[in-house]
Amino acid sequence: MLSRKHLSKGALAVILSSMLVVNGCWVKSQWIQTAINDLPTLIQIVTSLISIAGAAQGKAQIDPSMASQIQSVGAQVQSDLQLLQNLVNTYQAAEASAKPGLLNKIDTGLATVQTNLTGLLAAFHVNNTALQATITASLSLAMTTILAIQSLVPPPPAATAARRAISASPVKPMSSHDLKAAFNGVVNSNGYGQFAIN
Repeated sequence: MLSRKHLSKGALAVILSSMLVVNGCWVKSQWIQTAINDLPTLIQIVTSLISIAGAAQGKAQIDPSMASQIQSVGAQVQSDLQLLQNLVNTYQAAEASAKPGLLNKIDTGLATVQTNLTGLLAAFHVNNTALQATITASLSLAMTTILAIQSLVPPPPAATAARRAISASPVKPMSSHDLKAAFNGVVNSNGYGQFAIN
């Protein structure tokens, strides 16, 4: 006869297993909508950062060569994010046979955006602490969001072990609303409120 202790352990195992299945279903079914919601917000954040760099150049807070590099890398990130947005929309409407190839392109696009955001962060070094804090915190927010989205995306069929590990521990990114609020909090707290996003 089963004891109450064994029944409790069995019930706990069933509940935890159910939670894993529910969480797994959320990840598989919601990553597309999460990307569709968050990618436009990330485009807004990068656009705002490019505007902040332009304003800083106008106030002689950054030198023209750095501003040019920031404009160039920022424009590439914007383009990459727009391409990702198009790929996710195409994936959503695609036939099952086309999805593996699109998934690979999405995954590559996410990695490219991460690399370019890191390059943008590396390019931006100024003596103005408020400006540096704004850029660093904003880019960190964008990079964290991209990595979280990538953790939700099923790894493509030919994914490396490192890439599979990213999806093995999915992280739910902030909602678009919370992402905007976090970015606006950063720019407002550092005196760049005019660059907040809607």
